[in-house]
This record gives sequence, C-alpha cells and structure tokens, in this order.
Amino acid sequence: MNRCACPKRPRLGAALGLAALLALAGAAAAQDAPAPDPCALPQTFVDVTVAGQGRGGTLVLMDGERFWLSPSVLREAEAGYADARARCDGQEFVRLNAALDLRYDPGELTLSVGPRLELLPNNTLDLGQVRPPEAEVLPTLPVTTLGVQGEVARRPGDETQSALITHTATVRAGYQNGRFALGAQVGEAGGQGLATAWQGQLGAAYQVRDNLSVEAAAYAVKLGGAPLRLADEQISGLTVTYGSVRAYRLPQLVVALPLDAEVELRVPGVEVPRLNAAAGTLTIRNLPLDLPAGTVELRIRDATGTRFERVTYTAADIQVTARALALRAQAGVRGTRAATQATAVYGLSDEWSLSAELDADTARQQLKASARYVVTDLNTGFGVQYDSATRTRLLLSGDATWARGEWRFGVGAVVPPLDLRAASVAGQVGWSARGTSLGLRAQATPGAARGELGLSVTRKFSPDLSAALGAAVTANDGQVGWRATLGVTWTPTPKLGLNAVASTENGAALLETRAVYQLAPEHTLNAGAVLGSSGTRAATLGYQYVGQARAAAQVSTTGEARVSGSVGAAWVGGQLFLTAAEAGPGVLVRTGVSGVPLVVGGVRVVTDRRGDALVLLASGTRVAAVAPDFDQLPVTVSVQEDGRTLSLSPYGVTVLDWSKNFARFAWVRLLHPDGTPLKYARLNLSGDPTTDDEGWALVPEFSAPQTVQVTEEAPDAPPCQAALVPGTETVTCVPTPPAAP
Repeated sequence: MNRCACPKRPRLGAALGLAALLALAGAAAAQDAPAPDPCALPQTFVDVTVAGQGRGGTLVLMDGERFWLSPSVLREAEAGYADARARCDGQEFVRLNAALDLRYDPGELTLSVGPRLELLPNNTLDLGQVRPPEAEVLPTLPVTTLGVQGEVARRPGDETQSALITHTATVRAGYQNGRFALGAQVGEAGGQGLATAWQGQLGAAYQVRDNLSVEAAAYAVKLGGAPLRLADEQISGLTVTYGSVRAYRLPQLVVALPLDAEVELRVPGVEVPRLNAAAGTLTIRNLPLDLPAGTVELRIRDATGTRFERVTYTAADIQVTARALALRAQAGVRGTRAATQATAVYGLSDEWSLSAELDADTARQQLKASARYVVTDLNTGFGVQYDSATRTRLLLSGDATWARGEWRFGVGAVVPPLDLRAASVAGQVGWSARGTSLGLRAQATPGAARGELGLSVTRKFSPDLSAALGAAVTANDGQVGWRATLGVTWTPTPKLGLNAVASTENGAALLETRAVYQLAPEHTLNAGAVLGSSGTRAATLGYQYVGQARAAAQVSTTGEARVSGSVGAAWVGGQLFLTAAEAGPGVLVRTGVSGVPLVVGGVRVVTDRRGDALVLLASGTRVAAVAPDFDQLPVTVSVQEDGRTLSLSPYGVTVLDWSKNFARFAWVRLLHPDGTPLKYARLNLSGDPTTDDEGWALVPEFSAPQTVQVTEEAPDAPPCQAALVPGTETVTCVPTPPAAP
C-alpha cells in the first residue's frame, strides 16, 4: 500500500525525509544517465541560510536533490561548497556539492546548508562571519531540580594485590527563579580498603542586571575520620562579575581530530551548531563567549564512539570588543588561608585587547598580564607572568599564528629571564587541501637538551574511508626515541564505524581495533581489541546511552569493568519531569501533542503524554535553539514552523507555547461497498484531506466516532459517508441516505 502519495496532504516533516529517500533511490538507478541541462531545470525562489547565517533570497534550479544557485550566496572561503558552474540567460549558477547537508522545505521555500568543514580551507570555520540569530524573550517559571550521578568500577588485581572495586556518587539539588538561584551538592568516593571521601557545596547567586551578578559559595571536604573542613582548592566566599554581555570571543580554538567526526561545542551562553569535520586539525575562529574566563566543552562523535573534551581559556586567550570592560573578582578563604582571585579584560580596539589576572593567598601569589592582537589572518600575543612558588619566578611568553589560504604557520616561546637554560621554543606548519592534510611540528628546550620533531598526514579517500599517519622523534638529555602510528577508518554504513590503529614506539608494537554500532540515535554499542608485542591481549565490549538521562557500561577480558549513569528530575509549574542531571536554566516546550521529537539546545527529547518536554541546560546558557527533530518526526505529525531561537533567563525555565505549531493525524483507508479503493475522494474535514490511488488519507486525529461526508473526484459520482472510529483504519463509504422530505 502507498500511504505517502496523498494529494493536498499537510506538510509533514517525516514525509519530506521519505520523499528525499525516494529521490535518492531514483538518482542511484539513473546514475549512468547523462546529466540534465541545468538551464532546463525547474526554477523557484527560496531563502537560503548557510551554517546558520541568512544569505537572503535567490533563484535556484532544482535537479532532484541537487540545487543550482547564484555564486554570490557563498563566501570566498566556501568555494568548496560548489562542484560545478553553468551560465543560463546571462546569469551565473553554481551547483551545491553533494556532500553538503541540505534541508529544502517546499512549503516555506527555504534552503538550509549545513557547515561541512572538509570542504572549507584548512578545515576552518569562522563564526565571526555568522550573524547570531535574533532571540525572543518569553515568560519563565521557577524550577526545583534534583540530579543524581554515580559510577561503580572494578580494577583487576595482580600478584601483589587483589581486585579493587571503587564507587562514586553525587547528589545535587537546586532552586531557580528568574534572577535568583540556590544550590547544594554532596558527593562521596570510596572503595574496598579505601577511606571514604566526602565533598559538599552550597551556593546562592543573584543576577542584579544583565552585566552584573553576585554569588556566594562554600566548599567543604571530609576524608575518612578526619573532621569536616573547607576545601583547599576552591575559594569559599563572595564572587562579583561585571561585564558587557557577549563582548568576548576566542580568536582560535584548535582541536586535533584523528578521524572524521561530528563535533558539538557547548559554550555557556552561546548556541553553536553541530559541525561535521574531516580528520586532521579543526580550527574554529572567533568563537563567541559570555565570560572572560571559563571552559568550552566539546562532544566529539567518530568511528570510535563519543567522547568529551574540555578546553579551558583565560583572559589572556580571548579577544574583547572595542572599549568593552569585564571584571570578575573573588574573595574568601582556601581552607584556612585568606585568598583572592581577580580577572580583568579590556578591548582597546577590535584588534587589540589587554588582560590581567591575580591569584593570591598567604602561601602563593600569581600575577599575569598580557596583550593580544588579532586580525583576519594573524593572531599574536605576548605576556608576562609572576609566580612566587616557582624557582624562576618570572616568565615571558609570546605566540603567533598566521593563516594564508591552505597554509597555517605557528610559533611560540616561553623564556624565564632568570634561567635562560629553561627557555623553550615551538613551531608548526600545516597544509590542507581537498581530502589531504599535512602537519610538521617542532619543540625544543635547548638548555636541557630536550626536543621533539613530529609529522602527521591524513588522507580522505572517499566519504567512507580515510587514513592517518603520524611519526615523531624525541631527544631528552642525549637519549633518542621514536614512535609512529598508522590508522584507518571505514564507515560501511551510517550506523557502523570501524577503526584500526597500528603503532610502534622504540621497537614495541601495538594494534588496536574498534567497532561502533548505533542501534538508535541515543543507543550505541562498541567493541574493541588490543594486541601488543609485549604480550598485551585484551578485548572490550561497551554500551552507551545519551539522552535526557545518561548511562554507560563496559567490560574487558582483563577483568576491568565500569558502569555509570546520571539522571535528574525537575518540578515546574506543578508538573514533574525526568531530565538530565543539569542545574539549568531550562526550556519547557508545550506542543499539546504527545510523542513529538524535538531538539532543544542541542539535546534530543520527546514530548510526554501531556505534550510537554523539559530540557535543563548547562549553567550559564543564555540562548537556545528549539526545532522539531525532522529525522525522527512521525509521518502523522504536521509542522507549521521549523524552529525558534530563545533568549533564556539567567535562572529558571523559559516556556515556549508551541501548541499551534503541531497537529497529529491518523491514517484511514476508504473503500467502496464492493471493497475497491475509493480513489481521489475529498473528506469534509479540516484541511480537505484527499485519498490517494489506494484509498489512503491522512485525517486530523480524533478521539470519538464521527461520520464524515465524502465527495468523489468524478462529478457524476453520488456522495457517500464514512463512519470513522478511533483505532480502525479501513472504513467502507456507504451511499448518503436521501434527505428527509
């Protein structure tokens, strides 16, 4: 039966995906046919966005799933997004590369082009060229949260000790309301034969205005039978933050990717789209930030599975908008020592920034000052640092990175003026063109006779097959060492990834293999094996779930095992929700339709039986994008609006009433009394649904029996009526009885 050839059918997200699959199948069957003349293709006018940036309306020529458009839509760095050119009636057109992630909406006449970094020069994306979307401000509700996370692990024993089982657990509770937040956290860690360690945290925060906030916090620890005391690592006390919102940017974030990967950046206060990057070096320029110092978290998913990396930046690393000032100061105690921390940054111009940092207590004093100059192709900075706890006390540092087309050059030096023998220098050269990346790096500390020289090569042979080669030679006080690696990645299907890495270091060899299979968007299985020349033998099997809750398990033939998980709950507006173990803020989406898949702030979620979905996001998030998850959207759910961008309250839950955006439909099949399909007949219902050539139609969902008048396509066909019953798909349309005299 064909349930998708419905005339006048509502615009359905999943139906578009099915239509795309049918178009691709047809294209594959006709791949040997000559390419059509682009000037003879159907034309339409659409609004285009590239990597989230609106590029305006333009005329496009459509060849199935391929699109031709004006080259003026693409930036100079996006030349790789086009793979052919044509001229029609004096107007230039370029064809978008088949490797791009395209989403065409025929109902709204929009074309979205996702970023594809391997098609950009040197695997680089400049977010400074992406205009941030306008975010709307919506009402907020208070939220009370509870989060739990824990892990149990087994470490195998050896000849000297038996196997060890360890455990950790953390419970976090909080309350947020608009500009005010309270939070508490308790955690413990221990194991067989180990003293149990406890840690606790209490905090309160108030957002005075958009550029001024105050926070008080206390951190405590307890080890075994020792008394409870304040933590030595954190400052228990008062924190004041002042600064222009979104005045800062990280000029350059460089991430090493041994394999092709999907990269998601989680930056407090900023919405950054997912990126598909090729193996090699990923460079992200002008990453917008809300804070002058903090952490960027990267979620990297490749053929070996999903991993998280954290990149910490300081005031010396960022660039500040001209004449913008930011201050952050803490005062209190570390353990029993009085302590203070302070950070200040100021933008002299759009190119020059100054920064200063202070971290001092009664045991140690540190002071840093730096200046940074950033333009399109050049990023350079220099600084001075004083540390009372080090032998050299004073450090001078400088770095510079220059990019030119497919080439990238970098140098850096750290010089202690009081001990020049400890000075070190480093340099690197990189080149990247279509599918191939080369890198050469060197680092040396001449006074200590220590250095390293390394080479890396990555090659993408096809969308499914790539290889990476690395080699390095090291020297340390006259001792010379070497290592080399060769890795191959093959993705035979979108759900299966295979990876093998062979390495050798100073004559010892190691082979590592790994397979990852995605059962569903949230569920992943992985298996691996390790074989070494020194007798190493091991195999592992693991499972990972990433959704509103998180869970992972892994076992190994070595006897090592690990199980971990986290989950949260939130009370909002008199309702209880299962959530991630995050503190918030959050977004509550009310659709009025159960089972609707959504993507909220990069998190996939499905509406509950009430038609609601709550997502708690990382602390400090200020902007969140909300959209239907079209890849998972049922064909029986229609969508009017493709997405919204929300400005979040500092604390609490932002409420989006999207009940008018979704409608649920049901399949019904109409038959003549003789059992033949009732073709191309119109039902007297909202939207005038019409049956297809097999009698199927999508009608608005109904919860009670109803009788519907049906009009056939043939003008001389008598009208009939169908008695629709919930849960019954096939219905006979009987002749309409004559009207009473």
